[in-house]
Amino acid sequence: MSNEHFQGKFEVELKYRFESKTCFLDVLKQVPHEIMLEDNLESDCYFDTPDKSLRQQNKSVCIRTMEPSGIKLWIVKGPEATEAL
Repeated sequence: MSNEHFQGKFEVELKYRFESKTCFLDVLKQVPHEIMLEDNLESDCYFDTPDKSLRQQNKSVCIRTMEPSGIKLWIVKGPEATEAL
């Protein structure tokens, strides 16, 4: 497993719903892959200005803490390209 979570300017994340983590991992074992953070739990702490101007612009800023890895990420989102017009 790599010791680096992410090295680059942008990260693309895909999210899926599945019925069973065990079944998903059984299928994943059949294809080449690298599991980086399988058992981490994430917690987010969001920030905004007192007048909520980020929220009004459909933007968000948060610090994500991941345990037990100890990784902390600064995440800035929005507005979506379709919302920026």
